[in-house]
Amino acid sequence: MRGYLEKEWDHFLESFKFKKKHSLIILYDLIFAIIFGLVSFFYGKTIIKIYISKVMSFDFNAVFQGYGVYSAYYSLLKFYIYFIILTLLAYLFVIFVYSFFRMVSWNNLFEKQHSHKTVLKYFFYNLIIFPLNLSLIIFSIVKFGTTGVWVAILFAFLFFHFNTYFIIHYVKHKSVFKSIKLSFTEGMKVHKFFIGYLFVFLLLFLFIYIFSSFSTIEYTLLPVVILLLYFWLRNYLRVKHA
Repeated sequence: MRGYLEKEWDHFLESFKFKKKHSLIILYDLIFAIIFGLVSFFYGKTIIKIYISKVMSFDFNAVFQGYGVYSAYYSLLKFYIYFIILTLLAYLFVIFVYSFFRMVSWNNLFEKQHSHKTVLKYFFYNLIIFPLNLSLIIFSIVKFGTTGVWVAILFAFLFFHFNTYFIIHYVKHKSVFKSIKLSFTEGMKVHKFFIGYLFVFLLLFLFIYIFSSFSTIEYTLLPVVILLLYFWLRNYLRVKHA
């Protein structure tokens, strides 16, 4: 037990040592956040614009009186088609950008090279895994109500955890199926991530507790704190799996 604690302490201290090029990871995270925000803004703005032009433009009174039913149906159909196409395009673009910057970040940490092939394989992996996780989250909330929210949070955490272990091994081995297997076998070994997760949760709790009376400061700084903690956590996991 003493040997384990000493080893964990060494890893913990080592995780605070960064190379200059590791600072690029924060830049990658910021770029992705900005791109995601812009895509979300223009996506929402476009959907609202199409809804107003296709749905709100026809005469509801005429529809209720039996006139213009076909026109209303056609307008709704066009809106749903545009909605599906735009949603699909936005989803594909965001997942690709996410996959690219995740690969670049982890390759930076492990000092590995990445190729278009490895990025594309990771992109297709995320195309499948994200909808599955989102379906479980939505199902939990709809099925179990208030309790389902906590179940959904658990699913989200497990997704983050095992997906993080997947990318660690994918960067090292470049094999999707091998990385999936290792993400579960290694991700179940609590002693390999317990200290790191505990440190992050304690700091987050202390931050929220200290600044709970200053909501403006809390909401302004919380994203920055989360970004820095996530940056540190990745380096901690790198040290553990170097």
